[in-house]
Amino acid sequence: MNRSTLKLKRTWKRIFLVLILVPTLLVGGLMLYIQSNQSEIIKGEIEKYNKEQKALVRVGDIKLSLLGNFPYVSLKVFDVQIFESKEENAAVIMDVKDIYVGFNLSDIINGNYDVQAIIIEEGLLDIVVLEDGTLNILNALASTKVSTETIEPDSSSTNIHLKKIKFKKLNIHSLDLTN
Repeated sequence: MNRSTLKLKRTWKRIFLVLILVPTLLVGGLMLYIQSNQSEIIKGEIEKYNKEQKALVRVGDIKLSLLGNFPYVSLKVFDVQIFESKEENAAVIMDVKDIYVGFNLSDIINGNYDVQAIIIEEGLLDIVVLEDGTLNILNALASTKVSTETIEPDSSSTNIHLKKIKFKKLNIHSLDLTN
């Protein structure tokens, strides 16, 4: 083999390394980061949420799921309960076995937890239309913060831009108290 052929082979090897190996290592590193921080991310967001809302939200274990809500990177949250308030005897609005919360990988990298898709599996959703025409779940999830000042967006905030919501084996009960 002559020198130009060897040079060409080295060039192709470098191109291969850059186009295949580097992105593979990057995606692998990102998945490792998400896997190691998933519990802290969700628990921190739930804690922040519980401080700002009327409702009490409880969650069980949390697992990373790459295929559960494809093409999104999903967190599978087990045993999710939403109560009407933080009182000890508050009514349960939702009690489900699993919720998949789907995020774009690029959003997670930037520290923005933008919910793109939700799948709710196996459980109960109890919706009540109250005397004033409002829904119990909307009242419970309403913010308790009352502020007249402009709120600066957090660099690591949770937003909801749902493109997909799916219910599987969910019993939905409704009661209308307006009559």
